[in-house]
Amino acid sequence: MASRGESQTERCTRLAAQHYSENHGVDLTDLDPVDSHAFSCRWVDAGDNRLCFHVNFRAVAGSHGTRLFFAEVLGDGPPKSVQHCVMLGGPSST
Repeated sequence: MASRGESQTERCTRLAAQHYSENHGVDLTDLDPVDSHAFSCRWVDAGDNRLCFHVNFRAVAGSHGTRLFFAEVLGDGPPKSVQHCVMLGGPSST
């Protein structure tokens, strides 16, 4: 599912970080993709042909320091549209 030379996890991380920054006013830097998984949206809706991607990544979130994030991204092939991106728990160790 790579696009523009990015792995699935890298693309999901980039899109999720952009989404988080735009919606929370916190620029995420030093992105560290951890892992991603893709599955069919048909598990939820039999008529939905899109893929759902779950991704975890670490990033520096301004004054919050390095944190772990989770995001859900949808796409009809490669990841395209971020549905949710949240900061998890406290500071993340690398």
